[in-house]
Amino acid sequence: MQKLIIRDEFDFKYREPVDRESAFEILQRATEELELQQAKEAEEEAEEKLRLKEEKAAEKARLKEEAALERKRQKEAEREQRQRTETIERAANSAASSVARSLSTNMVNSVLGGRKSSGSTIAKRAATNALSSVMRSGSRS
Repeated sequence: MQKLIIRDEFDFKYREPVDRESAFEILQRATEELELQQAKEAEEEAEEKLRLKEEKAAEKARLKEEAALERKRQKEAEREQRQRTETIERAANSAASSVARSLSTNMVNSVLGGRKSSGSTIAKRAATNALSSVMRSGSRS
């Protein structure tokens, strides 16, 4: 009987047990792999969105900081310009005041017979007074 079984073509084919996968098992494994891949892609996409959002927030913060710095520079430039203008105005006022004072003094002296100053002396006094006014205003800043 053993010889008959050994000679049988089915015996040769089915002698060793083989665990073949069913179509269900193959499809189930493929579905699991697909789900894992989709989950991985979704996670990568979420990470990319988060990275882009963080980059956008960083760029917005950088632009805001640059705008604040530019406003600060602008205010500083305006302040410096205002100081220059005020200094020039003070010098001009001082010079005009000095010239007016010297002219009025000369007029009074000429009427009363006192000492008179020449035009160049008046101009020198006006320039000296304007310069000292600018120097004083520079030391106050």
